[in-house]
Amino acid sequence: MLTLMPLPAHAQDAQQTDTGSSQIIISNPDDFRPDDQFTMQLFGRDLIIGGEYEIRAEQRGNYALSDTDNDRETYRQKLELEFRYDFSSQVKALLETKLISSADHRADRSSHLDSLERGESWLDISRPLSGQSTLGLRIGRQNFAEEREWWWDEDLDAVRLYYASPRLSLELGLAEELGDKATNQPLPENKKDIQRVLAHLTWEYSKGHKLELFSLYHDDRSSTPEPGEQLATDKEDKSDARLFWYGIRARGKDKIKGLGKIRYWVDLGAVKGKEELLDFDDISTRHIEVTDAIRQDVKGSAFDIGVTLKTKLPVRPSFTLGFAQGSGDSDPDDNTDRAFRQTGLDDNNGKFNGVDSFRYYGELLRPRLSNIRISTASIGYPLFRDSSIEILYHRYRQVDASDQLSSRLRIDPDGQHTFLGDEIDIVLGLEEWEKLELELVGSVFRAGDAFADREGDLSYFINLKVNYNF
Repeated sequence: MLTLMPLPAHAQDAQQTDTGSSQIIISNPDDFRPDDQFTMQLFGRDLIIGGEYEIRAEQRGNYALSDTDNDRETYRQKLELEFRYDFSSQVKALLETKLISSADHRADRSSHLDSLERGESWLDISRPLSGQSTLGLRIGRQNFAEEREWWWDEDLDAVRLYYASPRLSLELGLAEELGDKATNQPLPENKKDIQRVLAHLTWEYSKGHKLELFSLYHDDRSSTPEPGEQLATDKEDKSDARLFWYGIRARGKDKIKGLGKIRYWVDLGAVKGKEELLDFDDISTRHIEVTDAIRQDVKGSAFDIGVTLKTKLPVRPSFTLGFAQGSGDSDPDDNTDRAFRQTGLDDNNGKFNGVDSFRYYGELLRPRLSNIRISTASIGYPLFRDSSIEILYHRYRQVDASDQLSSRLRIDPDGQHTFLGDEIDIVLGLEEWEKLELELVGSVFRAGDAFADREGDLSYFINLKVNYNF
């Protein structure tokens, strides 16, 4: 099997996400392709055509925590086609496109959208060095992903230089979006002229134990209008910022005699910089006016720690405990925002000990790690040959009481209380077949006193995903 990344690998290698250089070899650890991909000859070399077809059905209930009917059903089909061509052992290319059809049904309206999206499209030039190390350069739209997607998992138009060896890997990327991912849509104003510099170093300092360093420089070089200035409605951009994220991760696995195997992670991150926030008023259907501009410093920090124990008990259960916190801002009026914010490229998506990745901060709430404390406990069981079920409990509390919360709920906290609520998730993954993957997720959220008279109200979420790889 040929992978979609610069180094050739066999099928079993493509799943070894704990190897020292895996984050360079594998574009996305969740993307698996079968051995028998369609292959044709082009100019004497193999053109490999593959991809995936995905169907997703999702239902959300009472996300507004109200007495009115605010349930929502969404259906989505995606056909992803990948064309891989190796000009030589050191020069490779990938072209990827996505056809997406989605339908959204709510009590008051329904909508349907078909779109053609551009996926990865890059040229990769690599050169083997001494031993098993490789130096390479990738140019074009490419996926930046890391193990826990706590920092990033995003397709970006970029130039990336990378080095990979069994014990050490390094990647450095310069990215700026050249257009929207949807081919028929212009790039939104809040994504224009943003230049990013990403760096990621992984060092396996001992067998099974790694240290990782991350940094991201975000420079919004778009022009900032002054109060009183009038703009077209589609030119609205509420924030211009120059920010720098940096952090470290320790993760690994080991055996504890008499208990079983453990996996652990420790993430520490910080952000600092400057930001300008703008307020707008509508002055017509086509124009807006800048009414206020606030300039502030940004200084925030966060951490995420956890451990998974894989036992030898009957039915081989695994247990996970985790705790994450993103700093809050106790004084919103001092022109310094001390609340941590994630990079905007993150997904907070990963695995504990099962076959499926999931939103480890909660499939329903999906909060960003900003002004929040998240406690997590989980128990998981392997099923059959290559399937699993995971049952998770999350408890959410704000660091500082605030009437703002970055989540999927359609209601804001009251700003007086800090307890947001609890959530229970059940994640079932079935991967007994080479090409077919099934995932079923069910979640229930119970509101805390931070939602005032809605305390105790329930929201629910159900998601079914069918994925066929070819």
